[in-house]
Amino acid sequence: MKPPIAILLEDLDSHPALVAWRAFQPQRDRALRIEVLREHGVTGVYRLVGAGAESGTVIAKRLPSAKAAPERTMYERVLPHLPLTSPRCHGTLAGDGSATETWLFLEDVGGQRYSDTDPDHLALTARWVARMHGSASTVAAASHLPDGGPGRYHQHLIAAAEKVARRLSGPDLALEDVTLLHRVADRVAGLLAHWSEVEDLSSGLPATVVHGDFRPKNVYLRPAGSGIACYPIDWETAGWGVPAADLTRIDTTVYWSVAREWREGLTLDTVNRLAQIGQVFRTIAAIDWECTSLRFETRNLIIRSLASLRVLTPRLGDAVQLTGVPT
Repeated sequence: MKPPIAILLEDLDSHPALVAWRAFQPQRDRALRIEVLREHGVTGVYRLVGAGAESGTVIAKRLPSAKAAPERTMYERVLPHLPLTSPRCHGTLAGDGSATETWLFLEDVGGQRYSDTDPDHLALTARWVARMHGSASTVAAASHLPDGGPGRYHQHLIAAAEKVARRLSGPDLALEDVTLLHRVADRVAGLLAHWSEVEDLSSGLPATVVHGDFRPKNVYLRPAGSGIACYPIDWETAGWGVPAADLTRIDTTVYWSVAREWREGLTLDTVNRLAQIGQVFRTIAAIDWECTSLRFETRNLIIRSLASLRVLTPRLGDAVQLTGVPT
């Protein structure tokens, strides 16, 4: 369990998270402390301890309103209709049309994350994902989520190419930086040229809900009877499409054994092929994310992103090579 980045004990009533919770549930008990779990720009995640929910704690999550829609859709209109374990959403708080932030108030599901090196955890999460993909495909509200299939990652590629091109013409780059950025640009351009082949390989499962970022930091486990249950969180990247991106860090054989119950004729080879494509998708998204920092003109503000791109670029090449798409 990752510890909080801060624990607040004083002046709690004026903290934005508690102010928002009180606006939503004015009769709740006085909080004992606020644990800051994440803060980055407008986004923040806070554990309100003793705030009066059934468990005594509430997770308050603040998002820019423009980014909150997929997560709200999942918690309010999709997950309650699925025969699966998921954090309860106590509700949301958003202002009028001029509001710039939205608060989600969620059940605290504990601190144990799944391990993608533990075979039991990989099997458990594979069953959860397979059942989610099967049951969510019939929930009407889910089909209104953003594109979660190949189109999303094509847009990530285009965006990354544009960010790299702009930075290459900017100031304060060392020779090694220029070499790296040209390498990124070449890798991205090569994949864009063969994108139709990537799309051809992205078939075999029907469109359904895609979590989009299913990995240990976003999946919690907690006891359930004699076993453990799976509680995925952070649905900001949820989408609708072929769910390849969700297959990269689970047991694909277990996934196949469950998914073939609702997908007649599904083969393990198909699931493994989609998992390979999913790895390509996930790496593309990571590259685009790191390229966002390239907007800064001072080198010391982009040095960490350059280091990440130095790792991600060959990783993308390796992932593409496994699919058989030319690089």
